[in-house]
Amino acid sequence: MNETLKSWKREPLVGKWQYFCLLVVAVVELVYMSPQAQKNGLAWVAVDYFLEIPAMAFLLLTIARGIRRQGWSTMLVSLVMLLWIALVQVMRVIRGLEQINPGEITCFYALALPLAFAMDDGERQWGLKTLALVYLLEGLRLCLLAGALYFGILPEGYRASVLWDGARLLEMFHPTNCSALLLISIGLCLGLCLKTNKRWLQGVLIVWILIQFGVQTLTNGRTGTVFTCLLIGAALFCGIRKTGWKRAPLALAAGIVVMAVLFLGSQKLFSAHQKQMTQSVQQTQSAEESGQAQEQVQQPQQINAQRSFLQDMFSFNGRTAIWKAAVKGLAENPKIMVCGTDNVMEVLAPNMTFNALHTHNPFLEVIYVLGIPGLVLALLITALAFRGAFIILWRNTDLWKSAVALSVLCLFGCGLLEPYLFVAKNNQHYLSIFFLTGVGYLHQWTIGKQK
Repeated sequence: MNETLKSWKREPLVGKWQYFCLLVVAVVELVYMSPQAQKNGLAWVAVDYFLEIPAMAFLLLTIARGIRRQGWSTMLVSLVMLLWIALVQVMRVIRGLEQINPGEITCFYALALPLAFAMDDGERQWGLKTLALVYLLEGLRLCLLAGALYFGILPEGYRASVLWDGARLLEMFHPTNCSALLLISIGLCLGLCLKTNKRWLQGVLIVWILIQFGVQTLTNGRTGTVFTCLLIGAALFCGIRKTGWKRAPLALAAGIVVMAVLFLGSQKLFSAHQKQMTQSVQQTQSAEESGQAQEQVQQPQQINAQRSFLQDMFSFNGRTAIWKAAVKGLAENPKIMVCGTDNVMEVLAPNMTFNALHTHNPFLEVIYVLGIPGLVLALLITALAFRGAFIILWRNTDLWKSAVALSVLCLFGCGLLEPYLFVAKNNQHYLSIFFLTGVGYLHQWTIGKQK
């Protein structure tokens, strides 16, 4: 604590203001994730129109602090991306298209991606720890509300945003969003568990990780569950292997066993929960006789039927059809590859038999929002992410950093079936912020290792 205070006193005034901007963003995120704020619509307005103010102030402070040569890659990508976003906005005005919501996408590239470089924060990690606290608190909130829903003690004010979508847990607008947030929280808890030497704290964190994994299982976000199993198994591998490779076979065997047990356990847990929900629906149908009640209790069954139709593993829940429609839509509307479009659903609809609000792939989505130049920059960010994660995990000298690297990679894996990572709609921007922040820190950590 004393060292932190001394470091804070030595921090230049511009750096203190940078941290203040970050705190404002963290508070906005905490407010946004609150079901009450989402209910009255204030959270959406704050993110769309307010989030860019602290983000742009942070960027200006970064420029005032001075751009160093070492580790400048993330800053350069951020500046080029912001410039291209501005040009896309101008082209959209000329074409009469709706502009991109500025708040969240500005925050991605003015603050999140360059955060570690801008604050010279690679080793102190003030920014990373501040944002990590946001996601840990959100993981706690998700689990508390899920527990309240499961045991029938959920307050009335939360029932519109925390509910069973069929047999799936729905929070944060969609079960997959909830699943991805819990993946992040579990990854951070793993980092703390590997970093601490206190056995009691390790025990508490392991129990909390298992509780969060159980709640994640109830979302039936299968991609999130698979990558969370991979995250936990890989973290165990890193913890056993440490810096040497002699223990690698034992570490690999332990990791595989844990992954298999967790995955099979998650499937059994959700099946048992689904059976319980089905019995509850049948009992309600028998008890209720009015048409309105019948309609209410039949809705979960309709959702479950839809889910079973989309559960073809070879189509990634119908996503291959969406991807084909997205590629065909680009061929039919080549102007999209320059400045994007303001309505992805309308472009996809002629080539699909069901509606899709987005492309369900981050690379296709970035083309539809920012065109081919945006895709090039997204590929550069991907290269930075994998390069940084590979170096950190190969050396494995700091298990907290290894856990962050694994969290970034696993979130990237989940994001391959969703539109976030590089651009995101309002209701998923918090996932992009974590991913891009993590990429920036991984890059700075590798630069530090090369000094």
